[in-house]
Amino acid sequence: MVALSSTTGCKIIGIIDPRAHRFLRRGDFYARLRDRPNLYTRAKNAHLLNPKNIAKCCK
Repeated sequence: MVALSSTTGCKIIGIIDPRAHRFLRRGDFYARLRDRPNLYTRAKNAHLLNPKNIAKCCK
């Protein structure tokens, strides 16, 4: 998951497995800290679902 999100520039990952969170949030896995994706884990994160979070490869 980390490699896919880093390669594609994915900005949001919908995930319910809390064991994966620690790997997806580690800054040393990404070229730049700001490249880390946001994690959509529940309805509380609905604010992440907006056009600015669409990766360039998906536009």
